[in-house]
Order: sequence, then C-alpha cells, then structure tokens
Amino acid sequence: MSQLRVGAARSNITPHLGCHMMGFFNDRLAEDIADELFAKTVVFENDDTAFGFCVLDLIMAEKPDLDRAKARASELTGIPTENLFISCTHTHFGPGTVNLAA
Repeated sequence: MSQLRVGAARSNITPHLGCHMMGFFNDRLAEDIADELFAKTVVFENDDTAFGFCVLDLIMAEKPDLDRAKARASELTGIPTENLFISCTHTHFGPGTVNLAA
C-alpha cells in the first residue's frame, strides 16, 4: 500500500525598509513592517509522484521569474516543473516586483 507524505515550510521574504512598494498609483517607500511576508510551500508525495504548491506574499510576479524559481526548485527537489505551482497573495503592502511603467 502506498503512503501519502506531506511536508510544509515557509521562508521570510520581508524586504528591507525603504524598498519601493506596489499597489497604489503613487510611489511609496516601506517605512515600517506591519506584518512579515512569507513564501509558504507544501509538497505532497505518493509513490513516485510529487506536487509542490508555493504561495508568495507579493502583489504579483512575472512568468519568467516564476519559471526560473520553478526550474531551481526542480533542480533541488527532483520534482518536475510541471508539478510545481506558484501563486501570489496580491498584497498591496509588499515590495515592487514588476515594472508597470509605460
């Protein structure tokens, strides 16, 4: 009988004070930290199949950045990139992660 194994982890991704923040129509710099920001991950594995799910406390991330993160995670874990899923919480109190200037 196969057995489901589950693991979870989180990493603090809170940026330094003074970083540019996204989510408003004017430039804002981080002046304090109300809540820390995290990358939270859970992995499910059964027999020879594993899936990883990661949620980033960021407003958004661009596909090339997510593709690089998935490729690195795959290198480290052996989980195929097509079995790795990354999403963002869309917080307006996180760092600028994309350039939206026209």
